[in-house]
Amino acid sequence: MPHPAHHPLSFKDYTLTGLLQHAAGSSTKGVSFVDGADDEHSLSYAELYRTATCTLGALRRLGVQQGHELIIQTDDNRRFLVVFWACLLGKIIPVPVSTGNREDHRLKLIKIWEALHNPWLAADEANLARLEKYAADHGADWFSEATAGRTLTLGALLQEHEPAVLSS
Repeated sequence: MPHPAHHPLSFKDYTLTGLLQHAAGSSTKGVSFVDGADDEHSLSYAELYRTATCTLGALRRLGVQQGHELIIQTDDNRRFLVVFWACLLGKIIPVPVSTGNREDHRLKLIKIWEALHNPWLAADEANLARLEKYAADHGADWFSEATAGRTLTLGALLQEHEPAVLSS
């Protein structure tokens, strides 16, 4: 049987998720992250695909389903990329929101939450703490109630989990 790298792509493979699946099985290439002059990390497409399917498995077990919106807030590009691809693989709508350090960034996230239909929030622990404090300090107590059970920390989400089974 020929190696997957030698199989031509079929029409269904010409989607973002199809291309990632193909690259994961047929390429040693990947993504590089540069975090400074001397700090570079790489993530192969195979590792990105594996980590994203495991993250999708965690998202599904926690209740995030196809068609839900997932607000992603992190300064870590690797974490962002893995969660973003987990969303695409699971047909979850990724909603990237910059972290920022000013209050208007937190207000922006709260307004985005209000505009969505079935939102979830995945963020770094420090960002979640700042957001909770902002909501409490500005009379948005409803936000804590609305996000209860729908807030995920990226640290916990990106731990090793069973991979999701992907449908065609």
